[in-house]
Amino acid sequence: MNYDLLPDEQQVQAAVSALQDHGFTTHVVADGAAALELVKTMIPQGATVTNGTSATLQQVGLVDYLKEGEHGW
Repeated sequence: MNYDLLPDEQQVQAAVSALQDHGFTTHVVADGAAALELVKTMIPQGATVTNGTSATLQQVGLVDYLKEGEHGW
């Protein structure tokens, strides 16, 4: 498998369908910035947030965002 190429729409939809078939909620976004904005809206008030050393969350900027300080949740 070549991980240097982005998947086409058919591959994305196949992955989404497979995840949903196994009970996962999915969100498809255009890029890392959109992913970060979506994640920020999904964190409920009073939540404790960890990233599990996720490279993806680090790449989209969530780790830096979490380190910025108080966020109201």
